[in-house]
Amino acid sequence: MSIAVVTIFISHISEERELADILKQHLIADFGKKVRVFVSSDLESINAGDEWLKSIKTALNRAKVELILCSRLSITRPWVNFEVGAAWLRKIPIVPVCHSGLQVGDLPVPYNAWNGVEAGEERDLEKLYKSIAKSAGVKSPAVDFRAFAAAVQGFESTYAVEVRMRGKGGALVDLNQADRLVGTWKGQGCDIEIPKTLKYKTKFSYELTLNLQRRQGLISGKFEVHTFERDRTDTAFIELINVSGEYFYFKYWVAIPQANHCGFMLMQLSIAGDELEGIFLTNKLFERQIGLGKLLFRRQS
Repeated sequence: MSIAVVTIFISHISEERELADILKQHLIADFGKKVRVFVSSDLESINAGDEWLKSIKTALNRAKVELILCSRLSITRPWVNFEVGAAWLRKIPIVPVCHSGLQVGDLPVPYNAWNGVEAGEERDLEKLYKSIAKSAGVKSPAVDFRAFAAAVQGFESTYAVEVRMRGKGGALVDLNQADRLVGTWKGQGCDIEIPKTLKYKTKFSYELTLNLQRRQGLISGKFEVHTFERDRTDTAFIELINVSGEYFYFKYWVAIPQANHCGFMLMQLSIAGDELEGIFLTNKLFERQIGLGKLLFRRQS
């Protein structure tokens, strides 16, 4: 009796096509004729002359399991979310395949509703194979996953350079989104005190200027802070280190007498793109303690 071929749909963004190809090659080599792997960027999956959107729709309708390549970059892209939504409506198994620093515990809603794996870990690849085998109604093949994990890790190390991964956990800067921040911003800020937890000798308020440019694959610039209570202005270097949807994460630093002042900002861009609002965490200027505050910037014409 012949065994029905199970279609596996791999959802990914164009920047991560190489990883999708790695997965496809290993799945076909290990599962053989029991599976058909559909990769939307693969010419073997979509024949010449086929309507691209029609081919994807057909593959989604046939798929018995969907693998989502999840990085801090991909989970912000609307097309990946669309493909995930289609699989969810069909109630087929969905497996987030995390890579390039994004861990399963970092997955946002709705991705964290499914049992994800980390592509560079041998044990997680074994877990992925067992999930696919269950969906296909076959026995999971006995595989040494070291070569598979090594191939994924090789991709991750190259991808890290190309997309400017930053910080512990592999934060990604998506320049297509970050370009929305380029320009001059004016704003205000103030320290935030927390009862019984965080209190200052002096609660400061600030006048702020932020100038951001795109340079050599970075969004960076100058961050000028005028402290009213001290009537003092300091200028820091600032760099964008993470993008997640409408949220932007910066680090900044400035050399001041007898200290190196540094800090981080988490900002949300308004729908209209004309306001940045968020918080900062820093070693408090003029005082040897941690500082927390709120900020609001408006774009200058």
